[in-house]
Amino acid sequence: MINYDDIKSQIIISMKNVEQQYYTPLVAKSELTSDTIKRERNYCYELYHQLRSNKILMEMIKENYTFSSEIDKRGHELFEDDLIPDFILHRPGKMSFENKDNLLVIEVKVVLDSNSYDGIAKDFYNLSLMLSEYGYQYGIFILINHDLNEFKRKFRYICNKSWFANMKENQKEKFSEIDIICSKEEGKIDSIITLEKLMKEADL
Repeated sequence: MINYDDIKSQIIISMKNVEQQYYTPLVAKSELTSDTIKRERNYCYELYHQLRSNKILMEMIKENYTFSSEIDKRGHELFEDDLIPDFILHRPGKMSFENKDNLLVIEVKVVLDSNSYDGIAKDFYNLSLMLSEYGYQYGIFILINHDLNEFKRKFRYICNKSWFANMKENQKEKFSEIDIICSKEEGKIDSIITLEKLMKEADL
């Protein structure tokens, strides 16, 4: 039987194996100088590689689930919403709620500033929607280049975005099944907190 906490532990190990160059890749500024940038897709591609290279994780899920990246749900006859999650752990071609064919959905962000608040709020909206409407059992929001304390300080601004105001009650009921994992730099993972707990701490 699949144990979500065991899967989550292996996801964290895979995250720890992502090197710093994928957090803040270098970009040339001139012939002699360079600078760092933050690119979500750059990190996601390497995380997907690390997930697929994690032999313990692959052995754990091989008889049941498959990791897929950026599966476009637009136009899917069973999906009324336009969704393109960064990662899903699922049984391809099946969608039984009772059999838990859709186990996990993951969204990733690499930047935490005023320009990113709306996108982060949208990720939480989509995670809760996929849990409440489409049978996914668990959600994970991954934030890199920032630690959990930074995220907590900015969380109220994120919650002020309309995505949170537009959430239905059945979406909010899934907050306890959405984990937030922050990793500021290579090899470092902060304590995991659920969206439900973070909302309570922020008195929201």
